[in-house]
Amino acid sequence: MSEVYDASGRDEFGLPEPEIVSLSDEAGEDVLFLQLDTIHTHGHDYLVLMEMPPEGEEPEDDDVLIFRVDVDEDGNETYAMEEDEDLNDWVYNVFCMDSEEYEVADAE
Repeated sequence: MSEVYDASGRDEFGLPEPEIVSLSDEAGEDVLFLQLDTIHTHGHDYLVLMEMPPEGEEPEDDDVLIFRVDVDEDGNETYAMEEDEDLNDWVYNVFCMDSEEYEVADAE
């Protein structure tokens, strides 16, 4: 059974509300990400994140990461890289289609 893409969390123009997310890396260091989108499908939310570049540097346009949002037994959100490559690709493609729609709307 396929699920419908949920576009909640958008502003009045249909664009995602930007947020900065802080995650800890393997060494326990905080890394800041710009949350580009949240896509709900297959019973989970997926965050599309781009690492924020150091001050004065330009971001890598195509360097995005997709994290699945889970909830632990205490009710806290946890984030994990999606292991299913097909699902990961699908979420990325939905994000890209949304991005193309925004570019077309901006051009008009």
